[in-house]
Amino acid sequence: MQLDYIIVRQRYKTSVKNSCSYPGTDVDSDHNLVIMKVGLKLKNVGKAKLILKWDREKLKNKKREQYVNATNNELVKNTDTEITVNNRWGRLRNTMTKGAESTIGKVKVKRIKKPWVTEEMLVKMDERRKWKNVNTAEGRRKYRELNNELRRTTNRSRDQWWEEECRE
Repeated sequence: MQLDYIIVRQRYKTSVKNSCSYPGTDVDSDHNLVIMKVGLKLKNVGKAKLILKWDREKLKNKKREQYVNATNNELVKNTDTEITVNNRWGRLRNTMTKGAESTIGKVKVKRIKKPWVTEEMLVKMDERRKWKNVNTAEGRRKYRELNNELRRTTNRSRDQWWEEECRE
């Protein structure tokens, strides 16, 4: 009579390859040893990629006026009244892109999953990662110190980001 079972979630039911019981195991119990073979495919998590984005910080400064002037000047040059809506949209898009390229430019940005993560935090994360595998008392102390500092910085930055979002 079978007394022992293996419970598997419905989601992983197709991953079960084989299961069997070993009734002759030397255990002081009326239960049998039950073994299951599972085949899992884990998701490959990639690293953050560097992407080029418009440098929007420059738009908050004096470059905004230059961008608006460059875009307006280009739009005023080409004022055809007999063009279709799609052509107008294409011209507007190209004009805005050219104006942005000439005035504000692009900047290389690491793709960050959380909007409150700053460049300073990324540097601290890299430094903490260096100390993580150092198996000495000094290494553990330094890792713990960096981890606490990073946690405080992250909490402060997250709270500040939420304050700004709520103000907007």
